[in-house]
Amino acid sequence: KVERWRVDRDLPAGGFACLHAGSSPGWPSKRWPRKSFRRLALMLEQRGLPCVWVGGRADCEVNGWLARRVGVDATGLFSPVQLYELARTARLAVANDSGPMHLFAVARIPVFGLFGPTSWIRSHGLGQKDRVVHGSAPCSPCFKGRCPDGKGHVCLAGISPEAVMDKIRQQGVMD
Repeated sequence: KVERWRVDRDLPAGGFACLHAGSSPGWPSKRWPRKSFRRLALMLEQRGLPCVWVGGRADCEVNGWLARRVGVDATGLFSPVQLYELARTARLAVANDSGPMHLFAVARIPVFGLFGPTSWIRSHGLGQKDRVVHGSAPCSPCFKGRCPDGKGHVCLAGISPEAVMDKIRQQGVMD
C-alpha cells in the first residue's frame, strides 16, 4: 500500500520529506505555527524536495490547511507500521515533539524535531540529538499543554523556518 501510494504520487525513494505539523489533542502547545511549517515546506519544495504531511485524525485540520498551499496530504492514510515504511523511504523528516517524530527516528532517517514546551534533552528522537531545533524563550520548557495567556507561544514562534533550513543544511542532508 505504501509503495503504491508513493509511486502513484511520483515520490521517489530518498526524494521527499515527511512533515508532522500536529500534536496530540492535549498538547496544542507543541505545535510549531502552521505558517512557519508552510514557509519551510515552500523552501524544501523550491529545492526539489516534495513534502508529505502525515498524522492522524487530530491533524486533519492543520494538515489540510497546509496541503492546500504546498505538499501532499497523507493524513490518516497509514497505520503506524505503514508510516514507518513511508518514512524509511524519505530523505528527512521535520516534526513537532510527537509520536510520529519518534517513529521517524526509528526509521533511521534524519529527523529535525521542534521543541518548545517540552524538554528536548529528555524527549528528542533516538539518535537525533544533533538535529533538535529549539528556541531560547525563558519560559521553555514549561511542560504545559496549552501556552499560558500572554506568553504568545514564544518558545516555538521564535523558531524561524530559516533556522530549521539552516540546521538541515548544516547536517548535510541537502544543499
